[in-house]
Amino acid sequence: MNIKNHIIKHFIKFKVVHSIPGRLRLKVSNASKIPQEAKEYDKYVVQGLKMLDGIKDVEFISMCDVDNPLCGRLGASAVFAPQKGADEDMVRLLDEGLAHLAKIIKRDLHIEVKDIKGAGAAGGLGAGSIAFLQSKLTKGIDVILDTIKFDELVSKADIVFTGEGKFDSQSLHGKVVMGVANRSQKYKTPVIVVTGAIGENIQEAYNKGITAIFSINKEPMEFSKSALKSKENMILTMENILRLLKI
Repeated sequence: MNIKNHIIKHFIKFKVVHSIPGRLRLKVSNASKIPQEAKEYDKYVVQGLKMLDGIKDVEFISMCDVDNPLCGRLGASAVFAPQKGADEDMVRLLDEGLAHLAKIIKRDLHIEVKDIKGAGAAGGLGAGSIAFLQSKLTKGIDVILDTIKFDELVSKADIVFTGEGKFDSQSLHGKVVMGVANRSQKYKTPVIVVTGAIGENIQEAYNKGITAIFSINKEPMEFSKSALKSKENMILTMENILRLLKI
């Protein structure tokens, strides 16, 4: 396909079920393969990078749900690697590897990606899309809300209901719920979050447009069992919320 004869704008949606921070498939010198384990990262040195050819006329827009930077306490390794089973030593090695990659990108491409919000999305794919595709990072929820003209809808609404499987501290960093809350806050429209579980350290949400948070689960129960009752639990929770609003 001759890319110059086709669409000018291309959207990329980051949705990763399993990723290793910093794992990139690049053709590099003096390296036969990309390391498969975190412990091998210290043996791998990127010798040189360059921009991909043939994309100068294409505008890439990367949609990501989080605003984590590439490295550091809130970076890809520290936040997401433990979710994939990484221990403290592996997290440290992965973070050092990403910091090294950022240095190489800055040296060869003259682009600083280390502290950009969203650079740590999908194990560092955010940084990669900026460096190699000259992509613009944007929150996926903002693209969706703009498409459905959410501002027009919420400006006329009395209340907004939104939710996700589990609402926790990670939910505060650019996910769907906070995207809805940020837009609703501009119009002083109350936002109620209905979720399967409520995690810790979520108090900040109340200062960012969320009015109240409710869990649909009636009693402690394993997810495999509670999932089968999610519909009836949701209905009961919504009924009780509406009863309260009717007072």
